Amino acid sequence: PATDFQGSLRQLLQPWLTGGLPSQETAAEMLGTTPRTLRRRLAEDGASWHAVVNDLKFGKAVARLQEGRSSVREVAEELGYSVPAHFSRFFHHRAGVPPSAYREEVERARELARRPGDPAFARRA
Repeated sequence: PATDFQGSLRQLLQPWLTGGLPSQETAAEMLGTTPRTLRRRLAEDGASWHAVVNDLKFGKAVARLQEGRSSVREVAEELGYSVPAHFSRFFHHRAGVPPSAYREEVERARELARRPGDPAFARRA
């Protein structure tokens, strides 16, 4: 369980990441407060509604891209982006690389991690 307001908001929003986030007003109501108080409490933590939402979306995007089962387009749609290029821009801004390059880096790291225990790799070395 979360011990602070921002943590409670994050816990509340996490299950909503796929399928559409509730509005700020609805989230405030579910937390038993008003939208104004929600904004004020986040500001006290140095955060904002958009920052919390973007952090959650980015975390979900990273997790989904690391799984490797969905295309970048599918991840974008899952997170509510109707235009995949907007998701790619968002991800690139946060990660420093486009989502496709991030996924390639993850796959490359997995391959390198598998090699040392691979008998075929040991014979080549």
